[in-house]
Amino acid sequence: MKDVPPRPASEAEELATSYAPTDEGSVLHGGALVFFDGPLERLDVVRAVARAALVYPKLQDRPVTLPLAADLLAWAPDATFRTSRQVRVVELDRTSDGAALQRAVEMVWSEPLPAQRPPWQVIAFTDGHGGRSAVLVKAHGTLVRAFGIGGLVEMLLGTPPDASPPAAPAPRQRAGVVPALLEAATSLAELGARRSRALAGEVRTLLRPGVALERTREVGRILESAGTLLSSPAPETPWNAELGRERRVAWLALSRAVLLGIEDMLGGDWEDAWLTIVADALGRYLRECGRTTVGLTLLAYVPGEDHGYGAAVLSSAARHATARLVALPVDEMSPGARHAEIQRSRHHPLAAARGSGVEQIARMSHRLPGPLQSLLGSLCYQAANTIVLTEDAPERCPTLGLRTATSLVPLAMLPWHVGLAIAASASRDGELTIGVTADAILVPSIGNVVRALHEAYVDTAAAAGVPPIEPPPR
Repeated sequence: MKDVPPRPASEAEELATSYAPTDEGSVLHGGALVFFDGPLERLDVVRAVARAALVYPKLQDRPVTLPLAADLLAWAPDATFRTSRQVRVVELDRTSDGAALQRAVEMVWSEPLPAQRPPWQVIAFTDGHGGRSAVLVKAHGTLVRAFGIGGLVEMLLGTPPDASPPAAPAPRQRAGVVPALLEAATSLAELGARRSRALAGEVRTLLRPGVALERTREVGRILESAGTLLSSPAPETPWNAELGRERRVAWLALSRAVLLGIEDMLGGDWEDAWLTIVADALGRYLRECGRTTVGLTLLAYVPGEDHGYGAAVLSSAARHATARLVALPVDEMSPGARHAEIQRSRHHPLAAARGSGVEQIARMSHRLPGPLQSLLGSLCYQAANTIVLTEDAPERCPTLGLRTATSLVPLAMLPWHVGLAIAASASRDGELTIGVTADAILVPSIGNVVRALHEAYVDTAAAAGVPPIEPPPR
């Protein structure tokens, strides 16, 4: 298992300031649904999570509001941390089907994360889906951005039993108001000292020749990106509106070998083929909803390897380090023509420039207080109709007790005004598992989205002369 290094102080501050808890908690979370063959024991799940919390003490921290600074947040140890509070087990009937599991996952996914605890949860669903079990890893977007979905799954479920916790951990108080206040005051002092040192470093850096000019140009580029994005918002769709709290979740499995075959026949890379399928599916769904798609081109925010939304792209020959805003033609046309348009758009410099603009504005908004963060974030994501991301699978396959994970379904966070997101993860056996998350009101029929994705996959493969391979049902 790869080592997850401790985050530098400046990055930890960014994580803290980007988390705006409320009394009701937060619904800005992402994660994954991990499937296992056979039933799981609750004790095995608790042991795995407890081991991870010891090896990675950061998992025991929670964002806290510092005294006398209502909008200033920092990470602090949770004095009342208990593994049992972070783990839940939902027992499904042994005769239940996949629909029952989907409803249970949707119910849990719609719940906000508790505001006064570490912003992550592990929920195990046992004896469901034809004798198979599933574990839902659910974490706030700040943690997803820091470690990636695959990284979080690997940390929480894939930590080896022989992994050693940090040497000589400091003793921690477990309860009481006074210890909590002392921790908050200590965090405030440490944060102030770090920021003073950072400010001094910034001043020394700005005194260097050419640095101030470059910083000015950087701010200018961000403002220019903001102006460009706000002057050309994405087209209206049924799912681009203010989001509620209830979510819909669905998943399916495709063959990555088929996408590679489409790549060989149509050119580009397999991600061009994947976006072609997504564009076709979104057009089918819009027409089912009674919307005309003649001449309509949607905009998809495709996060890069390092960005402000929170995901790492799959390893590929065309791996990009920056985010992209890709045009998706959803009109009725041949798969070859759609693929050619998407390939031109995705590799055009404007796609990277606009995607970088979304990324930079999102990063800048994370340093602002909650209300301003929401305002700037909503303006930022009005430039995109949907999120399409691909995630790395964990390097170490999670094992709970005697059960080894068989597949991982990534579930993307829904940002402001984007009520539909599609995530993909390539498994070690060549499958491409797709997770769809949507706002329950804006996308009431998520099953139609999944069906449209499968139909687009079959038709695109057939048009490219590639026999579609049907993975085993999940």
